[in-house]
Amino acid sequence: MPSSPTRPRRWPTPGPTAPAPRSARSPNWCRWPWSRSLGNESDYGANHDAAAGWVRRHDPTRPVPYEGAAKLDWAAADDASDIACPMYAPIEDCAAHALSGEQTRPLIPCEYAHAMGNSNGTLADHWSAIESTPGLQGSFIWEFWDHGILQRVTDGRPAGRSGAGPYDNGVAAPGYRWAYGGDFGEAIHDGAFIADGIVFPDRTPKPVMYEHREIAAPVLLQSYRHEGPVVLNHQCFRGLDWLEARWELTLADGRTLTAPAELPDLRPGETAALPLPFALPDDGGEAWVTLRVTTKDDEPWGPRGTEVCAPQLRLRGAQAECDAIGEAFELLDRRGVGYSVLAGNHDVRSSTNDQRGATPYLDTFGPEPFAGKPTFGGASPDGYNTFHLFKAAGREWLVLALDWRLSDKGYAWAKDVIARHPSAPVILTTHELVYGDDALSSYGQQLWDKLVKDHDQIFLTLNGHYWPAARAVRKNAAGNDVHLHLTNYQNRYYGGAAMIRLYHFDLDRNTIDVETLSPWILGRAAKGLNELEREEMVLSGDADRFSVDIDSRDRDHGRGVTLGGRLRVRKGERLTLSITVTSASRPNPQGILPELAHVDVIRGAVRGPVADRDSWRAPDTKVVHTRDVSGRKGTYTLRIPLVAGDESFYVRLRGSDGNRNGAGYLGASVDPHGPIVHEPGNGDPWADTWFYSNPVFVDVKGV
Repeated sequence: MPSSPTRPRRWPTPGPTAPAPRSARSPNWCRWPWSRSLGNESDYGANHDAAAGWVRRHDPTRPVPYEGAAKLDWAAADDASDIACPMYAPIEDCAAHALSGEQTRPLIPCEYAHAMGNSNGTLADHWSAIESTPGLQGSFIWEFWDHGILQRVTDGRPAGRSGAGPYDNGVAAPGYRWAYGGDFGEAIHDGAFIADGIVFPDRTPKPVMYEHREIAAPVLLQSYRHEGPVVLNHQCFRGLDWLEARWELTLADGRTLTAPAELPDLRPGETAALPLPFALPDDGGEAWVTLRVTTKDDEPWGPRGTEVCAPQLRLRGAQAECDAIGEAFELLDRRGVGYSVLAGNHDVRSSTNDQRGATPYLDTFGPEPFAGKPTFGGASPDGYNTFHLFKAAGREWLVLALDWRLSDKGYAWAKDVIARHPSAPVILTTHELVYGDDALSSYGQQLWDKLVKDHDQIFLTLNGHYWPAARAVRKNAAGNDVHLHLTNYQNRYYGGAAMIRLYHFDLDRNTIDVETLSPWILGRAAKGLNELEREEMVLSGDADRFSVDIDSRDRDHGRGVTLGGRLRVRKGERLTLSITVTSASRPNPQGILPELAHVDVIRGAVRGPVADRDSWRAPDTKVVHTRDVSGRKGTYTLRIPLVAGDESFYVRLRGSDGNRNGAGYLGASVDPHGPIVHEPGNGDPWADTWFYSNPVFVDVKGV
């Protein structure tokens, strides 16, 4: 039936319109034993709407999926598809839609992995997003079976299944081949496009079949605690009583130890730690535990003893590898260079967060080796997150090095570190955040929402994990730019050729100049370089060599100064005076509640004691800005933009308590670059019915 581009009428959609459940194993699937599609890759028109109407009248109990309709608008609720079922949609787009609040139907990509050749490389990434994002409900691999026909090479004719051993484990015997498009003399064909399954033509599983088996396994090993490996019932409906299992412990010396495993009585989604019947040797070598899970009885799809899955857990990494890396970092230690290190998904088990416990990585790069180093500020209790402080250009800077995956405890720790260093600009480093130009990964978006967005001190982030190099800019909650850089070069020549990214901070120009080069290649230049090495020696792409304009002075991480303090600035420097005021909450001894009335910015010299009202109004001083705050209550922040001129200036707070002998209980903080906590209490001087706070002096020096 030919498709028409017109859509003259619509039919109501009785399919599901509630937000989609979490995963493909959701109980909602109970009422969807099968679905009826309108076809495959046949565009979309009025005929599809008509067909959908007929199907819904014929069988209203089952949903209608059709990619051609759903691809136009995933959030639409009135087209021919009851399911948003795009084809090969990026993981990040699917997760973003599920979290957008606009979802009106389940999101189930009709195809997300194409099993032709050596593909299917992102199954784990897809399922990590599906199982961690409410609203994503599963997806499908295209397809199950390679449609090859066994063919004699000599005469080009199909051989069928007869003969002595024409194939074995997916491999055709000598003199035979698996034939597909073009192998029969035809001129029009699709080539290998029909050899796109996760099993070979003789049904022998390909490696991807085993990978998918472990992703969809009914039993997972999540992490390792002191009690033993943590077992998860990964099913949605069944217990584990239909399964049995054995432990295998593989050691660095080549030995494999085995023992029976008693699976716990777990309901779907529950976990339990199982004690291991083995003791790890003290050799420090790598050790892996495997739980081989098989069927306890005959099943309709397989006999008793069929292996269902074999989840693995690394109990101890290759300590020798971590030791070798640690020795390389000793060069920096000998030179007294400050540095930070953080764990990526290849350094620790990727399914864990910073509460994973002991690992070889932590033994080498945990807080203990950093103790005593001048730039080391501290670590989270788990040891996987650290912060580092250094001084440059007359101010203190903070580097926050965060784990591959932050737990709630990790987020709380990071926020506390930033709060305890209110004047320090923050550079955040982590393994995953940006995944492409102007794009954040699902976890990167979480990190932005839960930490970066609301902390104005964070102005720059660096991450790896994805490639090629990329950068993004986001406005934070304060309206300031945050520069987010992806700095991974492992896909380049020699796995990155020891590429290094340099950031040159020029605060006079308010600019960061960025360059990317390979010291390893540069060091070999005298011996002669090949063409590829010359190209990779210094990178000049838009994401490799660039400049970033920054103006950190309008942010909360400026130089701090309290009432009565003094700050030096350059002539012409732009300032934002952030004045945070907490109004009095209790009266003075005479029962009168003090009130702040005005905030003044005064240029010129101050003579005499600060408590002398007349000296504040000396002829050579001039009020250049006054902010009336009469009647304002509670805690509030004033922001006053200024430019440093030839004269020094100061900030004063003035108000009244109605009694010249009264004592003030007004709290206020003044910081030319951002608020800090300051409670003057009852120590402010008074004159007549007005009081004046100790001023903040800002001295201007020449350029």
